[in-house]
Amino acid sequence: KVGAADEALGLNEKALAFLFKLFAEEKDLRWDRLPTFYFRDYDSKVFFTHHWGLGWATPEGTYMVHEGGAPNFPLAAHENAHILIGRSWGGSTSFLAEGIGKYAEAQAEDRDKNDRQTIDFLKAGKFFPLSELVDANIGAPGLKTDVGYPAAGSFVGFIVRTRGLKALKETYVQVAKSEDGGKSDAPWQKALGKSLRTLEKEWLGGLAKNHPGDAPAIRTYLDRLPEIK
Repeated sequence: KVGAADEALGLNEKALAFLFKLFAEEKDLRWDRLPTFYFRDYDSKVFFTHHWGLGWATPEGTYMVHEGGAPNFPLAAHENAHILIGRSWGGSTSFLAEGIGKYAEAQAEDRDKNDRQTIDFLKAGKFFPLSELVDANIGAPGLKTDVGYPAAGSFVGFIVRTRGLKALKETYVQVAKSEDGGKSDAPWQKALGKSLRTLEKEWLGGLAKNHPGDAPAIRTYLDRLPEIK
């Protein structure tokens, strides 16, 4: 229907306006017009793209699922964030790229969503140390993807809140240059002046402060962090 198509187009444009405002501190953002493809259900998207997931951002365009109307705004923000940052900053690790997408998605929907989901995985004993997530292939089937999406979004949000967008860009670039996907301390030290373990403690410590009801579980995890494999 023409009305549904117009609504979808309007929502996509709204997502772009939202992203330019969200990342307004970055003055050199580049955007090239690309096609956006909408599928009426999940199965049809998988059939035509062979990609699992509600959304997929590629150099050729974005592919999103919507059922019975326009796609949801947070999903549009997530996928367009991939295009905007990828065109402007280049590529980086899956963890940071998806982290930016999940950060944008949460800002468009529920700013605390990634933090709460991260805490839920931690409390359930299903969390991974940051050193195991930073080079994970977020999107591949498995628990690391389930945990990695919200954890990456939460960690990116932590960097933006405590150090700003410029520091996030430097981190994104430095980790992209690293040969081990950010598992060593070098890119983090260069971009943020601290080791990955120290950043992890500050990040989770911030979650404990902002979620006092979950603070004991988070602090127990932090106390055990050196022994967790």
